[in-house]
Amino acid sequence: MRQHDHVGHTGSRWRLDRAFYLIIVVCLCGPHASAQNDLATLRRLLKAGDDAAVLARVKQIAAGDGCTTEIALVGAEAALKLTEWGQAGSLGSLATELCAKDKDGRPSDHRGFEMEAHALWGSAQAVLQSGRGSGLTRATFLDAGSFYRLAREHGGDAFKNGYWEAQAHRYGMSFEQALIGIQEALAAQPENWDARILQARIFLDLARFEDAQRSLRALRKLQPLSTEAAHLLFAAALGTNDKRGIKDTFLELIRAFPRDMAIYRPFHDRFQSDAPALVEATLRAITGFRTANEDPVPWFYLSLLAERDGRNDEALALMTEYRDATPRAPEGHYQVARLSLRLNRHRDAHAAMLKANALGGLQDADMARGFGWVIGAYAAENDYEPAIALQRIVVSLLKDAAEELNLARLMFHGGKRSDAIALVERLLLREAGFEDPLIAEMENDLALYRLGSGEAEKAEKGFRRSISASVEKLDATENLAIFLLERGRQDEGVALLERCLATEPGRHRSRYHLMRARHPALMGAPRR
Repeated sequence: MRQHDHVGHTGSRWRLDRAFYLIIVVCLCGPHASAQNDLATLRRLLKAGDDAAVLARVKQIAAGDGCTTEIALVGAEAALKLTEWGQAGSLGSLATELCAKDKDGRPSDHRGFEMEAHALWGSAQAVLQSGRGSGLTRATFLDAGSFYRLAREHGGDAFKNGYWEAQAHRYGMSFEQALIGIQEALAAQPENWDARILQARIFLDLARFEDAQRSLRALRKLQPLSTEAAHLLFAAALGTNDKRGIKDTFLELIRAFPRDMAIYRPFHDRFQSDAPALVEATLRAITGFRTANEDPVPWFYLSLLAERDGRNDEALALMTEYRDATPRAPEGHYQVARLSLRLNRHRDAHAAMLKANALGGLQDADMARGFGWVIGAYAAENDYEPAIALQRIVVSLLKDAAEELNLARLMFHGGKRSDAIALVERLLLREAGFEDPLIAEMENDLALYRLGSGEAEKAEKGFRRSISASVEKLDATENLAIFLLERGRQDEGVALLERCLATEPGRHRSRYHLMRARHPALMGAPRR
């Protein structure tokens, strides 16, 4: 019995000791174990791409007392992926507060700073890309740069944080601070290409053009076919204002990068006004070692320079060489058309414009403008058939009622009066989508066409409808006044002409017909 009693007593005591031990473990380790479980679950969700669930759960945890640095960081990462910049920044800040402190009271973990920096960077970029950039955006970039610096100073990756510190300060236009960041990054990875390119850009921002050139020439030795380094090198050369140095750098780069407009265009634009002879001499030097088929760009710019000097025949010849070397490029055909018009060769211009239009690739508004020049040349010669055909193309390009009205005008002057009347009548059936001044023009034109076809009564009604549509458009008022004077309705006609001149004193046609109405003996009676 005693043995039995002893065993029972010992077992009972063991069970009590074990229960007490478990209570202590739960009390001491329970919250930690719960946080670890939460963290493991959150990381699984994050890996699975369920960022919204991660963020929602972290916000719940953060509202209580169970949040840890790691949980806050996971939540910040999810918020960044969701572009919830404010949430990402708040959780990054929370992580910084929660992380362990070193002996002098500073946070010993850099990751919270990084999250805040990422959030600020993302927020500023989103505003910038939306076209709503402002001084506040610049300040946000500067704040991001400061947090990247803090992350670097608290043990974060020196290269990564230094690089983004430089980017952020550069966007914030704090170029001296940007230079400090990129130098720290390069101290960690001195051969990193992107960092060295960024350093060159910052040198350019600071107008340290010689430093930029040295840096970029070193980069070009490493990657001689890098267009990025070449373009930046030429920008640095342009910054020096050393004409000889700019010319030498230009020729050096063009030998390596023929047809590169990012090099040609700034060279031409920089000197076309104050040193056109330098541009022309340099471009002609290129034509000495390259044919137009190898690099047609010099012929293009030489043509523009010749046109500027009034050498239109030479300009056309040079542009024709450019066009022949780039037959599939619409720009050459377009420019040949423009220069042909300068020499009154509008039929050649017609053919060139049709070719440019068939190739496509130019803006519809530019094509319409070019066709308009040719149409004007044909109309000046009263050659309306080709003008009408080209105006139909303009209408198809712009799909604009005003251009359809111009088509009707060409039809009327070209003897197709019934076609012109029918077209304007169709336009007026669609008047709900037009502005009142355009409706007034249509009614006025239609009235003139009616008058020209002998329909006087319909013409008068049309003029009056035009005036009702827009009193500010005085053409119909003037036309109605003359119409009335020619039919002996003197008082009405004079009153309308006086109204025109009261509104617009410089209307010479109104003034002429008013004087004619008031002084018939001097100027001849109006035709009835």
